[in-house]
Amino acid sequence: MLTHIPKTVVYLRALTVLDLSYNFITHLPTELLYLQNLEELTLDGNKDLISPPLDVVRKGITDIMSSLAARYNRQDLWKDWLDVPGQQKIMATLFQLCISCILHNKVEFITPSYIPPVIKSHLSDCVKEQEKLILVCKCSVCFRYFSNKCHFDIHHCKK
Repeated sequence: MLTHIPKTVVYLRALTVLDLSYNFITHLPTELLYLQNLEELTLDGNKDLISPPLDVVRKGITDIMSSLAARYNRQDLWKDWLDVPGQQKIMATLFQLCISCILHNKVEFITPSYIPPVIKSHLSDCVKEQEKLILVCKCSVCFRYFSNKCHFDIHHCKK
């Protein structure tokens, strides 16, 4: 059973049919966009699929590819923010405040106007060690915040 689609799928440019039914795939890589001859993509039975959402997948390959294209074209608005002198110290203080609030209120999900809940796990082991490892991303399309690049890369924008 597959849990992900290898990025090497880009080398199968002549592929016209791809059946990935009944696996444990959680997200489709944007590399599928390189399969320009792909006419049929079957994903039945992948109940853990997050991105694109199942309602998009059910609409067919055109909508799937549109969703992947939208994900491919978005940018992290905070990508270069930490390169500004002094920002890392400010960011560490903000993270500590956010983590304290999250832990104190036992919040499981935070709306886009707040820092995402995944940060809670980043600092639970050792605050000092983790401050340097946290990477916050902000989507240029839906303006949601993500505590790591992986979640940013696979998320589906909700407007």
